[in-house]
Amino acid sequence: MSFSSSIKEEIILKGISQKCCKKAFVAGFIRSTGAIIKTDAGYGFECSSDIENAVGYAVRLLKEIYGYDGGETFVYEDNLNKKFNYVLECVGEGAVKILYDLGILGDGEEDDEFELRLKSNRQLLQKDCCKRSFIKGMFLGSGHCTIPESVGSTTRYHLEVVFTHKVPAGEFAGYLAEYNILAKTITRRGKTVVYVKSSNEIKDFLALLNAPKAVLKITDVMISNEIVNDANRKRNCDMANLSKSVVANEKYASRIKFIAETLGLDELPEDLKTVAVARLENTTDTLSELAEKLGITKSCLNHRLRKLASIADELE
Repeated sequence: MSFSSSIKEEIILKGISQKCCKKAFVAGFIRSTGAIIKTDAGYGFECSSDIENAVGYAVRLLKEIYGYDGGETFVYEDNLNKKFNYVLECVGEGAVKILYDLGILGDGEEDDEFELRLKSNRQLLQKDCCKRSFIKGMFLGSGHCTIPESVGSTTRYHLEVVFTHKVPAGEFAGYLAEYNILAKTITRRGKTVVYVKSSNEIKDFLALLNAPKAVLKITDVMISNEIVNDANRKRNCDMANLSKSVVANEKYASRIKFIAETLGLDELPEDLKTVAVARLENTTDTLSELAEKLGITKSCLNHRLRKLASIADELE
């Protein structure tokens, strides 16, 4: 099961208790994945999801809230994306009444007309619990989330919810901002996508959905990746320091050899001669290791090596 599917299954399994929150949830679900349709039986709506239980949950909520059981469900194969889509189709007077009650439809200019309301019904979202349920419904309808499957995976942190209209997409991003989750919006194949790529903000979003198992999963992945990243940073730092040490050792060894070939090491003061001989005999030792062998401080060793390099410069 994909991470997205596990999140949605967790949302469905936990369920929603209060009627006001159930309404907000259904409103979010329809707004994110639904469409107004007209058939021989009249006007209505259809919703689809890649999760069979999502459609089944919507059916149960419509029954609990409105006593509505006139929906039909069917499945079709999406060959392009190689997956199945599960569809709920509700038409007729009962379906239209639901759309009116959720604020998705409103009265038109003529008595027998109605119009689509792209902006969400604020009356449904006055309480924080209802707003969270509304966001849950939207994610359940057309949300998707990926995280790295393992340490070193090429998969990136990404969460998105796809909308057919810009207005509900903009509102959704605004709702997330109220919870300090800063989402971005792009247009993809004629649809508006609200997305988040920050692992911490995705984790906050999952907490907003009240999906603790998903939060624990992403937290484990983040910790594992951070441990590996810290180890890589330390290794890279160690390699850089080692590289600098090798270059410095080669530099001083080269200058000391020049002194030996021109002036001769025996002409050096005893303290400098001791350091020069030790450096040539222990070319792979770090400064700390060489200083310990000589019984002097690293600072003192550095000073004497710089003095030797200065003497070599004067001899040139």
